[in-house]
Amino acid sequence: MLAGGSDSAVNPIFLAVFEANRADSRSGCCRPFDANRNGVVLGEGAAVLVLEPLSHANARGAKVLATLGGYGQSPDCFDIAKIPKHAPGLQNAIEDCLEDANCPADLIDYINPHATATLSQRSC
Repeated sequence: MLAGGSDSAVNPIFLAVFEANRADSRSGCCRPFDANRNGVVLGEGAAVLVLEPLSHANARGAKVLATLGGYGQSPDCFDIAKIPKHAPGLQNAIEDCLEDANCPADLIDYINPHATATLSQRSC
């Protein structure tokens, strides 16, 4: 199975909305974990993953780069630029994923967090 997607925020409408809401970085740098962050830098991206059962990959001699050990989701944000201060969705998703993977939290080496660098995120 192929799973992929793309996104582009570099268009006149998005640029105008982010500028009007002062969500775009005035410095041109995206520093979401900096106390002096001042916004996002809009861009484009795309990715495609090949997902298949491990037994199929092994049978064809594929070099396995990663395996999916667990999954969880629990959205609680309904505005692209405003995340609620006390939103349990991320915590619920992580807990569900760890449970699905039968994995204790102390075995996790890396987390890729959502971080927008917008001014409205300073209190989160």
